[in-house]
Amino acid sequence: MKNIVLNLLPFNNRKDMTAPEYVIKKLLAVVLIYVASVIIGEAVIIGALSGMGFDVMNGEMPPEGIVTWLLSYFEYGIYILLTLLYCKLIEKEAPKSMLRWKVSDYLAGTLLAVGLLGVILCGCCATGSISFLGAGAGVNVSRLLLILPGIALQAASEEVLCRGFLLAALKKKISDPAAVFISSTVFALPHFLGMLSCEPKFFIVGVINLYLISIFFSLLTLRRGSIWMACGLHFAWNYMLNCVMGLTVSGNESLTDGPLAFVVNGDNLLSGGAYGIEASILTTIVTALSLAGMFAIRRKKG
Repeated sequence: MKNIVLNLLPFNNRKDMTAPEYVIKKLLAVVLIYVASVIIGEAVIIGALSGMGFDVMNGEMPPEGIVTWLLSYFEYGIYILLTLLYCKLIEKEAPKSMLRWKVSDYLAGTLLAVGLLGVILCGCCATGSISFLGAGAGVNVSRLLLILPGIALQAASEEVLCRGFLLAALKKKISDPAAVFISSTVFALPHFLGMLSCEPKFFIVGVINLYLISIFFSLLTLRRGSIWMACGLHFAWNYMLNCVMGLTVSGNESLTDGPLAFVVNGDNLLSGGAYGIEASILTTIVTALSLAGMFAIRRKKG
């Protein structure tokens, strides 16, 4: 019993254990990194706001705006830093998929996101579930630019933790499909909270789409040997939807008016309702076809 407990503790790099023990240990490591990141991030934010003259402990907060957005996004930088430190200090190695930086991969990921979103939104407009109104009015360019690095950090932090660390660690002990499924579940879990208030039909489609896109991210990572194409796709997907098109992302309203104006027509499975196109069956179709294409490529290349 003592050896089992010692094996499960995420503070050592022991590998002489069963596959189930190894999986549990890595999941506990994810929880450890997440909790530590939240605590440190919140402490830094409270300190920063206090230095700006706000009595945060008594509920005095700055008005919603750029400052609060940037401070909240700062936490994602902590996630990345602590994940890298954990790999270096505890695991005694940093996964190559995180450190093998390729600008071309990141740019390819952003272009892929634009292509996927273009197809999905064309389908939404063709079915009348979403309408394109033209160029947006009153676009704040400086706000768009300030939000950009925050969303890039947010996307990268999730990829670093779920794909760069967890997927890379799990595939050393279990099969690739099992590692992909477990890491995809960890990626999807926090997003479920935003769907709890949705109607059952949107919840079901949203969960399916989360798994599909997460598996797609994982296969990109395995194929490229790097998380950076997935990072580019993840970032561009969120930024394009939320800031360029002004649409809902994972149930979260747009952060700012975008240069392109769209409006959702009705609460149906084509538009995804209040949760956004990530709960749309059109997204299901496009991501499923994309996955099928990737599987075909993997099979062809052996």
